[in-house]
Amino acid sequence: MLKSNLAAFLILFSNFFVIQLLAQINSTLGKYGVFLFVPGLFFFSVSMHLRGARAMLVLFSTGFLLDFQFHTYFGFHPFLLVVFHLIGTMFVQMGKQGERIRPLLFQLIAQILISSLWYFPLSMKFDDATNYLKLRFLTDQIISMLVLVPLCLWFHNFVQIILQKATVIDDGKERIA
Repeated sequence: MLKSNLAAFLILFSNFFVIQLLAQINSTLGKYGVFLFVPGLFFFSVSMHLRGARAMLVLFSTGFLLDFQFHTYFGFHPFLLVVFHLIGTMFVQMGKQGERIRPLLFQLIAQILISSLWYFPLSMKFDDATNYLKLRFLTDQIISMLVLVPLCLWFHNFVQIILQKATVIDDGKERIA
């Protein structure tokens, strides 16, 4: 129980750390008109290492921080992260250990869906700037996808190293209850 609580805390801490890091990067890139939006990054490490209430608590906390950070509707990110976690848990159980391309593709698909679901209410809210909003959305989406690919690989390894250093997992392949 102590190991699974520690794992949940460490994954939550790593999610918060990366969200704050992305906020700093976005504040720097904002003067160039670029916005990185990568919520597809945060659910898969939870699907790999946590189950049940601990996974939901980490996802809700991460999702609410994303809602706060990106000024989205309250509950938007927690709901979608939980949905993709439930799908991702089945996906992890079907896949092979150590496989890299399928989880990456799944995170990219989740990224596209979450971004699109965020875009549609915004496009209805700002009818007069629809053409600018479409171009901005496509540009930010492409840049975010290009950044998401190496970030997904790095973040998975980052979480594995943190859990191994804390001796929560032995070889990085064990799933915690």
